[in-house]
Amino acid sequence: MTKDEKTKCDEIRDWIRNCDINNPHHQKALHRGLLIVYRNQTPQERAWQATVKHNQKGFNSRDASFGSWIAERALEVEAGVSPYPSLSPKMYSALVRILPKYARQILIHRQQSKTANQT
Repeated sequence: MTKDEKTKCDEIRDWIRNCDINNPHHQKALHRGLLIVYRNQTPQERAWQATVKHNQKGFNSRDASFGSWIAERALEVEAGVSPYPSLSPKMYSALVRILPKYARQILIHRQQSKTANQT
């Protein structure tokens, strides 16, 4: 990881740790970060809600079950099929605790999205 990438990852971590979970814009950003990590998992990992491959993508083994569960709930909310209008404040609080360790995956996704939009 370059020094610039490390600085950007640190900025992402700091933003996540200091975000306001009651702010709808911050909730949306946490939601996006969660789904980036979730979608980085293999289909088998998503189905099992567990870490199968140790490939530095998706959730680690400690967060896999809970992170996948929140992500699936977020996808239900997004699709309009959830009985709930959004994730709960406790879920957003949990994301503030677990997402900083996935800052590199979020950064890589952001860089790839920018590259794709430039072509």
